Amino acid sequence: MPGFAVRVIIALVFCSFVLHSSINWQQDVVSRHYAKYPQSTLFYQALFQHNADALLQHYLNHPQWTLDKKTQWLSQAALTKDVQAHFELGKNWYQDGQHQRAVLWLKSAANRRHIEAALLYGEILIVVGDYDTADKILTSKLLGDHPQTKITLAQLYLQTDRIDKALHLLRQLAAQNIPGATKKLKNLESLMAGTVQPNQCQLTVQFLVSGYSQLRYAAGIRAQWKESSSLNELPLCFNPIQRFNPKLLGCTDESGFRMQCDLTLMAQNLKLPANTLPVIVHGQFGVANYNNGIIFINHHKSYGVFKHELFHHFGFIDEYPLPQKLAENICKVKSPRYVGENLFVVPKQNLNQGLQQGMTKVDTCRNFDAVAFKPTDELTLMAFMDQPLPKIYLERARDKLLSQTNAMANYQYAYALAFDQKGQRNEYLRWLQLSAHQGYQIAKALLLKESGQTDKL
Repeated sequence: MPGFAVRVIIALVFCSFVLHSSINWQQDVVSRHYAKYPQSTLFYQALFQHNADALLQHYLNHPQWTLDKKTQWLSQAALTKDVQAHFELGKNWYQDGQHQRAVLWLKSAANRRHIEAALLYGEILIVVGDYDTADKILTSKLLGDHPQTKITLAQLYLQTDRIDKALHLLRQLAAQNIPGATKKLKNLESLMAGTVQPNQCQLTVQFLVSGYSQLRYAAGIRAQWKESSSLNELPLCFNPIQRFNPKLLGCTDESGFRMQCDLTLMAQNLKLPANTLPVIVHGQFGVANYNNGIIFINHHKSYGVFKHELFHHFGFIDEYPLPQKLAENICKVKSPRYVGENLFVVPKQNLNQGLQQGMTKVDTCRNFDAVAFKPTDELTLMAFMDQPLPKIYLERARDKLLSQTNAMANYQYAYALAFDQKGQRNEYLRWLQLSAHQGYQIAKALLLKESGQTDKL
């Protein structure tokens, strides 16, 4: 009996050795069995033999690994040509914010027809601004009609300022109940929407944007205005945002120069509601400015800059040194007088009269024989863009909107002046009449003057 037991044990050990050796040394057998039964104990056998699928499964079973550990594991010789490993490496680098490294691995996987890699590759290309390559990837046969690809394609349209195409595509996808499409569509439509018109809206702001970045900027300005309880007291509202092509309007945004568009081209190519204050949002550079009923601003300017330009429309003047040409119209006074809504300008020889007003000196007329004063000792937005608006300024702006709208320029007047500078008299008179029709008192006065000249002829 003992001899029999010994023989049985020897036989079992031998069989075990033979079976173990056959599995260890015949990797194709292990691979076939593991592929068929990945959850079996053969997983560890395959892992020991560096089977690519087993290595990847072991990697996926350990999401808690550090980036270094993940990178080390996926860089094993058995995975150097594995398309899924390349995708995982690219995804890891992307999640770590290292886009250039991510692109190398994702491009490799995408070239070998890995759909997830191609989609993420396209998303990263949008982030880094390589829009042409992103377009090629997202419209390739590989991705075809993949619904998530179309969501990303809509984002590409937005980043390349093809807002109408993005809207059209998102509406299609939302109608097909593609996940995420409805939310993106609502977000885009909310950016473009206006505010509910209050019963007594004395001024309507009309944002015109040249692209998606400008659209988000304008929507952000509108949102910040809504959040300000003091500014919400002003009878002002916002129209739905419109888009325009800056090339058709000859717009420029050169660093160090005032932003501008060709106003005669604007008159010919823009359709604007008559009683609005246009705010042209374009480009990344250029000096924001106010020009007779039109505001120009780029999408990098702060909310304070927008408010500063808006208050120019209400008649408020800069409280820092003005350029020579502009200062001549404000600072050359023969006797103390109010200029605009916030300045009292006094010739230097009458300086005591300015001091008697209980005002605070500002630098508006620094280079002239006059001194300008403001009606508050607070720092204000008309001097420093990060400062608030004193209560007295808000009150004067409100009074101006409620009772003196005819004293505020309109864009029709700006158009008229632009045509006059080009010697196009008929267009000058036409837009001057339209300006007067909107109630602008200076336009009315000029028309009366023109009428008197005509009578004399």
